[in-house]
Amino acid sequence: MTDKFKSVFMPPLSQVLINAENKKGHPLSLNEVLSIKNSAVVIIIKKGLQQELPGDQDEHDIDPENCWHDWQVLRRSLGRKPNLDPDFNNSFNLSYEDLHMQATIHTAQKNLYELRELVKTEPKAKAILKYTLSDHESKAHTWLSLLDSTDTSFRAQVINLPAGFHDHKIGEIICLRDSEVLDWMVNLEGYIYGAYSLKELRHAMNEKEKEDFDKRLGVLQYMD
Repeated sequence: MTDKFKSVFMPPLSQVLINAENKKGHPLSLNEVLSIKNSAVVIIIKKGLQQELPGDQDEHDIDPENCWHDWQVLRRSLGRKPNLDPDFNNSFNLSYEDLHMQATIHTAQKNLYELRELVKTEPKAKAILKYTLSDHESKAHTWLSLLDSTDTSFRAQVINLPAGFHDHKIGEIICLRDSEVLDWMVNLEGYIYGAYSLKELRHAMNEKEKEDFDKRLGVLQYMD
């Protein structure tokens, strides 16, 4: 497709998901959101003609490459319950060139036993792992949703993709060894365990930035 054309969901993907969740009567699962996105009607139009289409074609509609995150953010803005954690988009794709940030990798891996214990004993625990995702010559530190684990490895699911990544897809399952985990975080109803790289990032912020950062993560307390 040339840069003169663009893909548009018809009707908008946000409306399709809202209708599907209304019909179900309960929050859509990740696999349901992906299935709906993959089966939704897409048309190809010339750029600049979107305003001529019928219906509400929002320029800022759900990004199909980050549909799970965007859908949860939209649900939150609509006040839908239960309020599901949208996880992280890739604005938290941190650099590990800093020595202090590199040290967080060692701490995260050293404390993986705590992650395993939390997900084993706390049914409401929501865990994510940070992993280096490769796409041709590009690499990005990306958060994955933890599915399960063994004593030496994890299975996790891709929930967001960095811009320009095409070798992977949302919903893809990735198996990673303990040594490949860059960071981990468990959100237990606002009580945050792990998140070593995020806490290092937060350390350099002023009080207002910390407040905004914590609100975005849904933090009640960091459990050091």
